[in-house]
Amino acid sequence: MFLRVRQSAVMVGMAILFLVCVAGAGMTVYLSWRVGLALRPPLSKLQLGIRFAIIAVALLALRIRRDPIERCAWLLAILAAGSTVLYEVGYSAVLVRFSRLFFHFVAYTFGALVIVRWFVRRTSVERLRITEA
Repeated sequence: MFLRVRQSAVMVGMAILFLVCVAGAGMTVYLSWRVGLALRPPLSKLQLGIRFAIIAVALLALRIRRDPIERCAWLLAILAAGSTVLYEVGYSAVLVRFSRLFFHFVAYTFGALVIVRWFVRRTSVERLRITEA
């Protein structure tokens, strides 16, 4: 019973994470279209701290995870958060602003791709279990 509840909670969490990735990619496209490479207001200290936490978690995940596409998604998350940190500490060159938008979009897209692959593998395993029983 507990295992089923845990599996359901993980599935719901992954679905929410997928929606966050899709929304993030959509917002990145929208902001790129609406604002372009114009200067943006600075982030708060909390938001900047979140970027550092994302980098730390992604570096840890790179050491643990072995799937090449998932590792690529984590690397892109590091690049996206790192470009935002560079922008916030004063490197506001056009290349940094472009890489910030580009890496955010690609990281969100790869994140959504990894989650879709996770769901496909999960349902394949479930079908295999049902067939064997």
